[in-house]
Amino acid sequence: GAKDEARACGQANVDLLSQSDLPIVTSAPSCGLMLRHEMPLLVGGEAAEGVAKRVYDIHEFLAWLHERGELDLNFKKIQSTLLFHPTCHLRAMGADKAVRKVLGLIPGIELVEIPERCCGMAGSFGYLTKHFDVSQAIGERRLFSAVRALGADAVVVASGTSCRQQ
Repeated sequence: GAKDEARACGQANVDLLSQSDLPIVTSAPSCGLMLRHEMPLLVGGEAAEGVAKRVYDIHEFLAWLHERGELDLNFKKIQSTLLFHPTCHLRAMGADKAVRKVLGLIPGIELVEIPERCCGMAGSFGYLTKHFDVSQAIGERRLFSAVRALGADAVVVASGTSCRQQ
């Protein structure tokens, strides 16, 4: 509901990020999604569009480096199963494809994707006491059970702070 304040903060970010033409690499899909898709709508103008075009999720950036032959692929073989939870904002950016590609470069990795698309946390929703039971029930549908099914050695891959917390 604080649209004027959000617009002012957004404009300040656009002003700062417009001072360079370097790629903008984010490690939080919510932040990347805001800069890439929401900022041009919130702030508007060529500067916001220019910023949006330079935003990469870290996985997209690494995949881009790989395509250019600039990513060091001297990876140690790791015999491990990774349980991949493609978070909502990661998928909204289209960066989930890059995660699969980048993790697929690591020898010995078996990537298992969790079929459930929602962890139940929904940003700050799941942190609130009044929503805790609903949040847990959503997470239990397939996410928690998928993690338990892999056992104690499971390694879960999820970008996005709230999804990792869940």
